Amino acid sequence: MKMKVDVVCLPEDKALEMGTADSLRHIYSKIKTDVLVVSCDLITEVALHEVIDLFRAHTATLSMLMRKAAEPSEHIPGQKGKHKAVEERDFIGVDDSDSRLLLLANEEDLDDGLDLKKCIFQRYPRIRIKMGMVDAHLYCLRKYVVDFLMTNDSFSSIRRELVPYLVSKQFSSSHKKVDQDVGKETRAKDIYSFIPHDELLETALSKSSWNDHRGDMREPYHGSRLRCYVHVAQSELCCRVNSLGMYIEANKQVPLCGLCGEDPRVHNPSAIIADKLMVGADSMVGAQTQVGEKTSIKHSLLGSNCTVRDRVKITNCIINEWRHRKGQLHPPGERDLHQRRHRGRSRHQGLPTGLRPSYSQ
Repeated sequence: MKMKVDVVCLPEDKALEMGTADSLRHIYSKIKTDVLVVSCDLITEVALHEVIDLFRAHTATLSMLMRKAAEPSEHIPGQKGKHKAVEERDFIGVDDSDSRLLLLANEEDLDDGLDLKKCIFQRYPRIRIKMGMVDAHLYCLRKYVVDFLMTNDSFSSIRRELVPYLVSKQFSSSHKKVDQDVGKETRAKDIYSFIPHDELLETALSKSSWNDHRGDMREPYHGSRLRCYVHVAQSELCCRVNSLGMYIEANKQVPLCGLCGEDPRVHNPSAIIADKLMVGADSMVGAQTQVGEKTSIKHSLLGSNCTVRDRVKITNCIINEWRHRKGQLHPPGERDLHQRRHRGRSRHQGLPTGLRPSYSQ
């Protein structure tokens, strides 16, 4: 398959302030059809066609990918006062098919309870509640949603503003009466005014005996023209690398999944480890790596073809391939303490050269 990639850069003076919805508005002239939005920090082995199939099969306005939040890490280097990598979690409600997204709220906003519309229970008496869900930042959007964003610049973020808006508008009347004082301006900013009428599809649904729900004989989708769906990843790898803690977790999870092929990294048989008891069970040692005597490795990952000499302590670190270590190695959060204890030594000796999570010399 051939792809023509067109890279568009955001304005330098506004790049830090622009959200994902702002970015779509910036490239609006290049969007001619439905759009797939994928965050650049997403690492996943989920079959993307699962999300796209929901989008196509139900003529959905939005389909998105979510996953169950993983257990937070106990060891995050470089973050003083923080011991766990906590992700922003959501509270969702789905129908019997586990795919129609009916409710969406951030768990931090549920301290005062959750208000539910009566019409939701009238249409879906049985709602499955799922807590601790994490948005993977992968969305399929209809072209008319992008048209809607162009006329509503109050939306800056897809995840925080647009998605909750679309989910809540599913149960609003598309023929809602508007006061004459409000006029055309309010109607123009409503999402329903951008949804095109497909007479052929409406006729097919009215003539068909197929239905998407149980419990009543109403028309498919209860006549709703705005539909949101979600695919929840099960056991597949799905994580975002948007913080140092999540970068550490991703490096621990990726070698255990199928993305690395047939190259196991958890105590690779070809690795030469003098004292295996000094290497923690939560650490990974790559192929052809040599670990010297009395060397302690805890909560760390070592790539292939590395050499670690005798009496080295490595804690909470990631070391890439073809590296050599002969001193103590500490994460950035412990660097100041390490320097105070060794004032007579060069400040660069035995310390990582860069500020990135991959520490090497």
